[in-house]
Amino acid sequence: MDNYTIMPYVLMDGIPTFRDTQLGAMYNRMVTEKLLYIFHDGTITNVYDWLATVKDPKNIFWALYCNEQLGGFCQFTHVDKAKAFCHFLVYKEWWGSGKTVPGGQYAMQEALKIFNTVMGMCLVSNILAVSFLKKIGLTHIMDVPNALWSKQEGKAVTGSLLYITREELDEDIQ
Repeated sequence: MDNYTIMPYVLMDGIPTFRDTQLGAMYNRMVTEKLLYIFHDGTITNVYDWLATVKDPKNIFWALYCNEQLGGFCQFTHVDKAKAFCHFLVYKEWWGSGKTVPGGQYAMQEALKIFNTVMGMCLVSNILAVSFLKKIGLTHIMDVPNALWSKQEGKAVTGSLLYITREELDEDIQ
């Protein structure tokens, strides 16, 4: 049976749970696997941008592991007492392995211990991302015109807005 765990980026007595070299290796893996497109707005263009967003105290970063092997991460932004937006990246090693959906579901279960609601928004054209979010329990609310910036297209594009609440998760478990 697979064992999923989350390692947050935090400072404990001033010591980070991940060194910059470890975070840099995560970034380099995204580049190698050609996964930087998930940052569709162009905000992450180099390792320094990456380090800044992970370390931003307004965000929450979790590395996601299965059987002690890094499979991806999720980052929570627009965090307040009730909700956060979640951004996932799953490395290609997990694609088709049967670990992606259970790993995402585990992350949502853990996130909903903290937040009442977790939301996600991705390019409507990113069918795999929308499908993944639905498979891990999020409900599609609507497609929002001009909600996301696409650096590649040089314009605002439609985003799919999805959510899950703590109550919905509790209903699914029962």
